[in-house]
Amino acid sequence: MSDYVQLREERPALHPRRVRPRIADGSALLVYLAEGTVLDETGTPHLAAPAYCYWPHPGPADLTLGAGTRAMVIGLGDGIRQDAIGARSESLDLRLLTDAPFIAPLLDPQTAARAEVLMDWFLSETRHEEARSTMLLASILRLILIEARRLRLPGGDATPSKETDLLRHFRHLVETHYLEHWQVADYAQALGVSYDRLHRLCRTELARSPADLVNQRLTAEACDRLDRSGAPLKKIASDLGFPDASRFSHYFKRRTGLSPGAWRAVAQRSATAEAEALRKGFADWP
Repeated sequence: MSDYVQLREERPALHPRRVRPRIADGSALLVYLAEGTVLDETGTPHLAAPAYCYWPHPGPADLTLGAGTRAMVIGLGDGIRQDAIGARSESLDLRLLTDAPFIAPLLDPQTAARAEVLMDWFLSETRHEEARSTMLLASILRLILIEARRLRLPGGDATPSKETDLLRHFRHLVETHYLEHWQVADYAQALGVSYDRLHRLCRTELARSPADLVNQRLTAEACDRLDRSGAPLKKIASDLGFPDASRFSHYFKRRTGLSPGAWRAVAQRSATAEAEALRKGFADWP
């Protein structure tokens, strides 16, 4: 599970302490600040609880927690982020949300109470080693991200900056045309900007190139189809816009380190293990 999600509790201490998040390479960082403060470099409170704090990879090298601070430090692998974002009507907004750092203060008591329940549930599931469900973990994370988006953009009607608006349009175009294998120049032309401006904006705001973002979307779709569909690789390759299964296999292995067949085998073993755990659970019923 270390490349899917990692979670560590930080319990209250009598003195400020520096915490180094130990998460898998490429993971994003989500911190749930339940009590206390995060301090800046001068030791001054920078953020007060309760709040969600998020950094895409690479996140901060360390965090300084004030005395009495209780927090959960969570490493989110690419897999759980993609599973949580999904392919629904709100998915584009969640993709934009997780592309950049954010802070979502939990000022309303009911909102703070919901966050506490969600994080306790998330923690409990990560500790449930024998029957841990990645589907449940991703579902809880989706609820957290939806709540964070509402808190970060009150009412969902905040006026975006020109850069944010351009990135949103870029993401919409990616969702529409990634199966057509558009080049970055095609996206820039459709947006009415230069290739260099689009590349610079993505690198500045999202710390990734436009090509990386397009490839991430195509790879996520490929993983999902391999996980959930029993279709032959030739059919999946065709549906994803590849001329043949060989080209698809080469692309997929370059992006994930596994061939499509190996990825599917790993997914099937995971599903079998969860089903076996479920059957054992039923057998234990009176």
